[in-house]
Amino acid sequence: MKFARRQPGKMNRYEGMYLEQILQPLLSSGEALKILYEGITLKLADRLRYTPDFTVILSDGTVEFHEVKGFWKDDAKAKIKMAAAIFPARFVAAVPKIRKAGTTWTYTEF
Repeated sequence: MKFARRQPGKMNRYEGMYLEQILQPLLSSGEALKILYEGITLKLADRLRYTPDFTVILSDGTVEFHEVKGFWKDDAKAKIKMAAAIFPARFVAAVPKIRKAGTTWTYTEF
């Protein structure tokens, strides 16, 4: 099966759903001050970078990085684990389960 390459800076369907369902309510309630889409790239090693889907700055100043995946590739999971080991922030991965009754999200924290 061949997948189309995603364009950097353009959200896929799952990222858009996550922004609308999970992150926008945090902004509306004042729990989050700012949400950036692909706003920060983290340097993990020489020639190895990781750009989280969303950077969330909470009202208390805490920074979280959120990754949205329809499915995991080994290199993506390795990068988020490496980033979590290096940087003092909360790293959250969200995977959607889409049903007729609505979407539920499964979370993994690194």
